Amino acid sequence: MSERGGAESERATRRLQGIDHARRAQVEHTVKPDEEPAVVVGTRMHDVVHDRVGVVMEVKPQWVFLRPVHGGVEWQAMPEDLEPAAPVDRSTAELRARVAEVNRLSRLGL
Repeated sequence: MSERGGAESERATRRLQGIDHARRAQVEHTVKPDEEPAVVVGTRMHDVVHDRVGVVMEVKPQWVFLRPVHGGVEWQAMPEDLEPAAPVDRSTAELRARVAEVNRLSRLGL
């Protein structure tokens, strides 16, 4: 692979980091190095108009239907108003895991 091709592939990989791992394989084959990822059912997207993050439930030409990440009422947004949601950073995930363990021990009386 050429040096340029490797750099383009690396940029595309970095762009995909905001997409949920389960859907990454579907998108990798459709995203070109200098394009934004397409809206794909099951991915987390940020609706910049409503300032909300949701999971894509359905995609129509004019509308995308999203549901809040932890459940709730769906809303619709225009595809151009969506951007990939920022991934949960590792420190937040680690903190959640530690809090869950402390809570578990507390319930056991330890």
